[in-house]
Amino acid sequence: MSSYVYYTVMKLTSIVASEKNIAVQNAVYTNGSDESMENSQKPPVGLTPRYIHDGERIDEILCAIERYTDANMSIPKSWVDELRDLLNANLK
Repeated sequence: MSSYVYYTVMKLTSIVASEKNIAVQNAVYTNGSDESMENSQKPPVGLTPRYIHDGERIDEILCAIERYTDANMSIPKSWVDELRDLLNANLK
């Protein structure tokens, strides 16, 4: 894995971790007391946040690229294009 890709993945990982931490803190502050939690229903499961989905997809692509590299196979251009698009979108 190139140092640029490694650096980018590490940066995205820290961004995702900090956003998760902020989301957890906001959930704690907005839920209120334990009494209101007992009386209210849980909302239905929603969507996975985009930054988590994109981070997981980046990881999947990088692992697939590494497997292909280890097997001395050429990497599909569509993977590289998708990885570039995801990295550009997450660095904005």
